Order: sequence, then structure tokens, then C-alpha cells
Amino acid sequence: MSNIAWAFATNGFKDKPLFDSLAGEHERLCKVGIDQDLSNITWAFATIGCEGDVLFNSVAGETKRVDNMNTQAISNILWAFAFKKIKSEKLFNAVAAQHKRLAKDAREQEISNIIWSFATNGHYSKALFGAIGGENARIASNASEQQLSNILYSFATIGDFNDALFDRIATDNRSQGVMEYGRSQHICNTLWSYSVAGKLQVSVSECECGCGIFFGGDYKILDDET
Repeated sequence: MSNIAWAFATNGFKDKPLFDSLAGEHERLCKVGIDQDLSNITWAFATIGCEGDVLFNSVAGETKRVDNMNTQAISNILWAFAFKKIKSEKLFNAVAAQHKRLAKDAREQEISNIIWSFATNGHYSKALFGAIGGENARIASNASEQQLSNILYSFATIGDFNDALFDRIATDNRSQGVMEYGRSQHICNTLWSYSVAGKLQVSVSECECGCGIFFGGDYKILDDET
């Protein structure tokens, strides 16, 4: 079932009767399906834009499985819930309880998805965000420009201005990489995040590209005359 849904969503085929039929099998899916099945089918429903509320309600009840669920499955399921704007306090709390494992084992894309999902759903976990912030060296070194912008945006959106994370990305010049190689949305997200955190510095005379923006370790909040 999950592979069928994944295939249709990946190819952009929205067959409502098919997806409605799959949603009707929610109890059997949660009973006999493996974690990857739950990941694939929730991702498919979110990607293709089908309702499936009864399916998501069933998946949200599978909190006991989170303890042993792999980080990719957790990432995809949370992304699907957030993308569809479906909130589940129990599910997100169960994931947050795995903050040490997620921070250590999750890949950068998975971290980006998880943090974005929490921020998008307005579900803040100090333990989770703190643990992710503690991985600032790895994130700054390995994350792509898109992943960096999403992570910064998520921290800023939720109101957690983790100094270690923001400063590490800036002092490692990765924020400059977003400016040079990132898409316009990534650039805007990064600038907005540093601005909201009060860590944006502008100096027109020192900016080679003329945009007047650069990042460094000595931050200051912009005033009206800048």
C-alpha cells in the first residue's frame, strides 16, 4: 500500500479514489506496516495533497513506535504532519523525548525536516532544540545551503536564538555561502533569521557585491540610520 501511494505521489498522479481507499486501510496499515510504510504513505498524502485525516490520526497514535523508529522515518512523518498543518501533541512530544538520539544520529536533511516541522506546528521543545544546537559544528560543516537556511529559519521562527548555532554558522562563513550559492528563498530565510535574532550587521562600504550585507562574529542590531 505504501509503495503504491509513494509511486503515485512521486509521479504527481492524484487519484482521489485510490488515496481514499488507502486511507480506509489505516488500522491495518498501523497494525502490520513497518515504520517505512508509515513514513512513505504519510509523505505521499502530504505531497499529493490528499486529505487522509483518519490515516494521520491513526499514525499519530503510534507513539510507542517512536522509541525504535529510524531517524529518516521520523523526519518524513513529522514533515508530512507539518506540511498538512496537522498537530499532534502526543506524537511531537514522543519525538522530542528522543532528542539525544536524534541530535546524534540524524543526518543534516533529517535534522532540517524535524526542526522545521516543530517550528511550523508551533511545537517547541527546549531539549530538542538545545540538543540540535549542540551539533552546531557538524551542521555548519556538513549541511547544504538549503538545510542551513531551514534550520536557522526554524530556530528563529520558534524564538530560540541559539547563540552557539547562529555564531558557528556565521564564523565558519557558511552564512556567506548561503548568500553566494543559495536560492533567493534560502537567502531571505537566512537574512530574516539573523535579523530576528538581532545578529545582522550591515556595512555597505565593505560589501563587494553591493548588497550591503555580511555576517561576522561581531554582530549588532541594525538601527534606523543604518
